[in-house]
Amino acid sequence: MEGAVWVEEQGDCGAFLAHLKAAAASGARALLVLACDGNGLTPAAVDGHLQALPLPVFGGIFPRLVHGGQTLSQGSIIVGLDAPVQVREVTGLSDPEIDFATHLETAAAELRGAASMLLVVDGLASRIATFLDGVYDCFGPDPIYFGGGAGSLDLVQRPCLFTRRGLRGDCAQLVALPWTAVVGVEHGWRPFAGPFLVTEARDNVIHALDFRPALEVYREVLEADSAAAVGADRFFDVAKAYPFGLVKPDGEIVVRDPIRCEGEALICVGEVPAHFMVHILRGTPDGL
Repeated sequence: MEGAVWVEEQGDCGAFLAHLKAAAASGARALLVLACDGNGLTPAAVDGHLQALPLPVFGGIFPRLVHGGQTLSQGSIIVGLDAPVQVREVTGLSDPEIDFATHLETAAAELRGAASMLLVVDGLASRIATFLDGVYDCFGPDPIYFGGGAGSLDLVQRPCLFTRRGLRGDCAQLVALPWTAVVGVEHGWRPFAGPFLVTEARDNVIHALDFRPALEVYREVLEADSAAAVGADRFFDVAKAYPFGLVKPDGEIVVRDPIRCEGEALICVGEVPAHFMVHILRGTPDGL
């Protein structure tokens, strides 16, 4: 992607809005907007400005950003793209009653022929995998897919996607790009324990592994390796180093992060299908 870039590193809302206005007036044909969760941006502060933009906008709020080799915990990056892109939004990403196929078939007819497809989702929505499966079913293998989940590390779901309607949550963006993308990174997690059979699960909640309560199995593995207590208090502080891995037929490992426990169930980012084999993963700083 090519275009002018505006960077603000203090998390100042006024500076962010000034950059947004300057980017929109620069002759750009679309805006990619990325901001740190530490900025504390809210719909009340930014919606009017986003709704006034005369061009497509997409992007999200993330715990950290990387720019120029530096990690930012506050600030924003706005890229004014010099080529047209098409953006479609799918709402209700956690709603069990929504048939994504209906929405995606309409989007596929409008976005057909994209060289690459950027997908930005609310990372704490509960039906992300179902949505992504629907995207692949409708668009097929031809676009290069990349993207990620927006949100906050405090694991509270709130508006986190920049759209022409304002700052929105529980939704996803499909961004059709005219450029061919190449994916140059992988997550770096490696199998550590398992595999375990997911014997009971619904959406993003694992209830049982190997016919035992999920938390019981998970706790045994983690406490043997880390000597840290695994319970409801400070659960994510320990669990963030031990995600689950779903091994696909081609050997690719898809990561599912457990973010909290409720009773003996584990709540994950992204769905975990029942009757699927999973590993518990571990990584090293160099590998990750």
